[in-house]
Amino acid sequence: MNSKLKQILQYGLSLVVGLVLLWYVFRNEDIGEIWKAIKSADYSWILITYVLSMIAHYIRAYRWNLLLKQTGNHVSTGEAFLALLAGYGANLIVPRMGEIMRCTILRTRQKISFDTSLGTVVAERLFDFICLIFLLCATIIWQYDILFEFTQRTLSGFINKKLSAQELLYWLLGGVFVFLLLFFFIRQKINNYLRQSQHPVVTKAKDFIKGVRVGFFSVLDLPNKWAFILSSVAIWVLYYFMAYFIFFSLPATASLSMGAGLAILVMGAIGIAAPVQGGIGAYHWIVSQTLLLYGISETNGKVFAALANASQVALTIAFSLVSFAIILLVKPKVHDGK
Repeated sequence: MNSKLKQILQYGLSLVVGLVLLWYVFRNEDIGEIWKAIKSADYSWILITYVLSMIAHYIRAYRWNLLLKQTGNHVSTGEAFLALLAGYGANLIVPRMGEIMRCTILRTRQKISFDTSLGTVVAERLFDFICLIFLLCATIIWQYDILFEFTQRTLSGFINKKLSAQELLYWLLGGVFVFLLLFFFIRQKINNYLRQSQHPVVTKAKDFIKGVRVGFFSVLDLPNKWAFILSSVAIWVLYYFMAYFIFFSLPATASLSMGAGLAILVMGAIGIAAPVQGGIGAYHWIVSQTLLLYGISETNGKVFAALANASQVALTIAFSLVSFAIILLVKPKVHDGK
């Protein structure tokens, strides 16, 4: 089986999995009623989330550009913004393709090394992962009683007693510690093999890893770390209000607390991270199940999940198409760093 056919089958499978999950979530629902509830939503709140979303994306492009400049590459934030939006559109077609797409666009339009720009993407994604872990811990502490009920119901076969918040935090930290030990052990084994091998494929892999490493560690040498940190905080604050404001678009969720907004942000991010296009199915399930814990009926939870996901997918499609059009029609201005 050639590599292209294998990729097509792999990505086709992820779409099928997502659609099956979506069917599973809505299989017992009256789609006509779901659609009626979505049409009757207050879309002024959706428009507000659109504004917040575009501001967050632009700040993300600015943050990414900080890392790119640290590697010696000079591009405008506008160029990084276009590549970022195009990447989000690519993710709706092929999961995780967006990271490859935006690095490819910068290589084509700005002559930036693909390996180096990919390293900067890895760096910012890792930082976002750390932020998400922090928010997850904050949610567990703030909404512990509610979220434990969800975890207990989902993993009832593995949990037979209610752990305290402190005990659960210890388990999480212990799991992270074990993961890091395994990571560094495996990395050492791989590094030893790469140093000793002279195989052409290994040599090419080493050059790729070197380029990624340059981009990845650029965050440690940033002259203005506070700009990077504050922009990261701003991104997640905007994400939070996007998740919270959508509550007000539906009567069933309008009275939910700010704590519920944080829970939806975290759990929704986990759903979106699933290896399916746009988080379809996975996002709808985890968000609707989370809302059950806040007294929202399963049907209303699914209406909310469908509205929140579809509205962001529509925005992503629209602006990624615009960005692709600009990329194809407008000649880039290449910065020489002077």
